[in-house]
Amino acid sequence: MNIITLTSDYGLKDPYTAIWKASIFSQNPNVQLVDISHSIAPANFAEAAYIIGSAYRYFPKGTVHIIAIEEMDAHSMRFIAGEKDGHFFVAPDNGILSLIRPEFQYNPLHIIEIDATQSDFPATEIMTKAALFLAENGKISLLGKPCTDVQSKVPWRPIFTEQNKSLTAHVIYIDRRGNLVTNLPQALFEKHRKEGDFTIHLPAGTRISKITKSFREIRQEASIFAMFNHNQLLEIGVYGGSLKNHTGASHLLGLTLQNKIIIEFS
Repeated sequence: MNIITLTSDYGLKDPYTAIWKASIFSQNPNVQLVDISHSIAPANFAEAAYIIGSAYRYFPKGTVHIIAIEEMDAHSMRFIAGEKDGHFFVAPDNGILSLIRPEFQYNPLHIIEIDATQSDFPATEIMTKAALFLAENGKISLLGKPCTDVQSKVPWRPIFTEQNKSLTAHVIYIDRRGNLVTNLPQALFEKHRKEGDFTIHLPAGTRISKITKSFREIRQEASIFAMFNHNQLLEIGVYGGSLKNHTGASHLLGLTLQNKIIIEFS
């Protein structure tokens, strides 16, 4: 039995996450369940894609990842399964897989042909049964016929403007410290920087012209910093900040999801 991970926008206050897990254990009490997150904001596809994309590759090959983000009931939505990098993904056909790995727009996926219309949780029941089947080394092709007409979503991408030598990035995730993760990869930043100087323009006249490589470089509480995180994406933060206490970069800079950050090169 391989590992099954769970990601949802169910939250932890309501009973739905517990009901989901109880359903899984009722079908196989020996399954290895790992929670990635159940605190995704409702229907926040970008947040879900960032969290799952950050975490899944650290699991062993053969792990099955169930993604319950904005899934509807079995009557109004298809459910699909795909394989990438030795991992299996089970999700609603609502575009979430294309945000995690764009290749899922082009690789054949399999429609999950499982009838769960009599279940109290039909959408989750379908994905659970498919995941358990895959975790027991079942062939993905036996879940249902392949399809190529799956839904896809177009992610925000950094934009380079040649006229003023600037990159426009977007905030795609805010962590519990209020740090702002952008969609700007380090490789793209270095390509346009060309070892020259740069300025990151932030609200309230705040400017950053240095990339911090380690938290050891930061000596003062409430210092605003820019660094490339473990996903090699540009992150803007406040040292010692907290989203809960309104001391993070998102609150102090007045930035939220999809807001723009401009980087100028000289």
